[in-house]
Amino acid sequence: MTIDKPEVLKAVIAKLKTALETHARAAGDARDGATDSEVKAENKYDTRSTESSYLARGHAMHFENLLSDIAELEAYPLPAFTEKDTVQKGALVGLSLRGYTDYYIILPKGGGEEVILEDGKTEVCVMTPSAPLFENLKGKKLKSKIRVGDAKFQSTITHLC
Repeated sequence: MTIDKPEVLKAVIAKLKTALETHARAAGDARDGATDSEVKAENKYDTRSTESSYLARGHAMHFENLLSDIAELEAYPLPAFTEKDTVQKGALVGLSLRGYTDYYIILPKGGGEEVILEDGKTEVCVMTPSAPLFENLKGKKLKSKIRVGDAKFQSTITHLC
């Protein structure tokens, strides 16, 4: 199976941009809520305004983090890999176990995001270099076997690009 790695990266960025739009709206709503006269403290034990401002700050921080992540991914140069290379940052890796293959792309940001490819069946999960699975994969070659977590069986690297 051939997977277009630049298209996977574009799909990850698009997904993060959608999340950015959602957080922009949530940050605006939270900011409006924090300054609304309805949340003004009625006594010294009323913490609604404090809680609303914390919520607004959290949304704003998450928005800024997403913005930074998107900028980093848009500038990320995807390296090319051959069958003789080892798994490193920027690789797209297929791990097969008992006839089923899981695909991962190793990127500096976006860990845990999942995108469905155009075929509608293939799913690729973003893994960052801080992921424990990356430590198992790093330096391995195509057809290498690794144990994922405490699994009984070993997975085989069947795809590397």
